[in-house]
Amino acid sequence: MGAVTPPVDTRPMLPDDAAACEEVWRAAFTSMRRAYHLPAHSDDETARERLRRRIQLLCDTDPGGSWVATDGEAIAGFAQAIRRESLWVLSLLAVAVEHQGCGVARRLLERAVAYGD
Repeated sequence: MGAVTPPVDTRPMLPDDAAACEEVWRAAFTSMRRAYHLPAHSDDETARERLRRRIQLLCDTDPGGSWVATDGEAIAGFAQAIRRESLWVLSLLAVAVEHQGCGVARRLLERAVAYGD
């Protein structure tokens, strides 16, 4: 019998969530690259800080498109979408490896898409 994944809730992203979201992104991206036998990506502190700033900026400029999924205190995933006039773009979507395949991405994507309506 496999491990049971705790249920998640979604909420609007807060600027203070950027560091935890960056960690989720990095772990999910690394796992995906390994699964598809792709070369490792840059994982230095400069790249990490650049992604944290991007996440925080989108949270500030498009709070209606920035959502996190939590399993209690921890961030289980996040989605960020931007809207400029009639243009809607999904900018980032990541789910922690242990929460993948449980519908977390779908729930986050529903929130982000609703921002474009």
